[in-house]
Amino acid sequence: MNEQQIPKDYYNKLGYLFYALATQKQAMNADNLELLKRTTQRVWAKHRAEMPAFQPSTADNVDTLYDWLNLNETPAEDCQREFDEFYKLHASEMTPQLLSLIQSTADEVAGIFGSSASLNVAANS
Repeated sequence: MNEQQIPKDYYNKLGYLFYALATQKQAMNADNLELLKRTTQRVWAKHRAEMPAFQPSTADNVDTLYDWLNLNETPAEDCQREFDEFYKLHASEMTPQLLSLIQSTADEVAGIFGSSASLNVAANS
């Protein structure tokens, strides 16, 4: 699968991972929710040139997911499990560019929110 064939729901599944990392050690509040959204958009903007299928609307869709997860007070463990199940099913389809996007975003989110989660999807592909 090339990057242009990546379904938009893949990006939403990535949102589960990033939300899990952001809420692993602290409850989500309005300020942290906005920080998570800005972080995702900033990191993804760096990858836009190498991933033409990624558009600002993709980040908006993930922002909506973050809002929904926050509204429903979804536990970090549930979000992590959702991503892990998705990753197991689709790891072989993920391009190096998508894996780089996942790793970069996860590292950035974990660093900002003090998450202790160790993510190395590139090693697991």
